[in-house]
Amino acid sequence: MERLQRKVEKLDRAVRKLKEVLSGNPWEVPEEVLCELRVKRFEYAFEALWQAAMAFLRERGLECASPRSCFEGLLLEGVVSAEEEETLVRILRMRNTLVHVYDEEEARKLAEEIARGSYASLMERILRELKKFAYKEA
Repeated sequence: MERLQRKVEKLDRAVRKLKEVLSGNPWEVPEEVLCELRVKRFEYAFEALWQAAMAFLRERGLECASPRSCFEGLLLEGVVSAEEEETLVRILRMRNTLVHVYDEEEARKLAEEIARGSYASLMERILRELKKFAYKEA
């Protein structure tokens, strides 16, 4: 359970940091820097999300070895709906694209989608559910 709690805390920090860059530009940095911050924090939040999901599923006696299988496990355990699981798969595809994007314009478009999308809200909702389990909140 301690491992799950650490992963949930990491996810909590990552989601807060992501939401921070999605809510505006408090540092008044150039737009290209803000774009890079959004992309990088999205990647961190994604990694923290699937690792927390993996720790949660292990606590439940289930194994998953990839983000996709962990998201399927969240669906099976009732943490996410089928629609939310589809969104998680879209997030996975976006993350995979971002890792290999070398075109500044494409990266900018993806950063705008991150800013417009409800991805951070979904991550935050999953975080709340994982916290309930990790800390035995009813």
